[in-house]
Amino acid sequence: MLARSAPLDVQAHAHVEAVDGVEGVSAGATCELSVRYRPTETGCSCQEGLYCGDRPIYGTHSGDGFIDCDVEGGDTPSSTAWDTATNEEDGDPALRVDSAAATLEVHDTASADHPTFSLRARLEPVDP
Repeated sequence: MLARSAPLDVQAHAHVEAVDGVEGVSAGATCELSVRYRPTETGCSCQEGLYCGDRPIYGTHSGDGFIDCDVEGGDTPSSTAWDTATNEEDGDPALRVDSAAATLEVHDTASADHPTFSLRARLEPVDP
């Protein structure tokens, strides 16, 4: 589960279990995930941001990182969010976050900006 830090915003630590192709990030590192829930006419959109230290991994600009998501409310919201397209298709990596299962996976194909990479992490709530 993700811990609520504001009415529709949450934060979680992402403990890296496996990583390939991300310079300066290794298994055992802790990254930070932020999620902003935004209701839409058809459900919900989530703006996800993932940083490992000062290295941006996903959703690193104020106008990007929006992906489809399903959210279940309560004191500790649970969400599943997904972006199956890689940078080549939509300008950012592919990402899947499942807060109920406490998992995060992000990967991308090679581009002029970076090599092919993948990262898998276990999520831990941040106390509000």
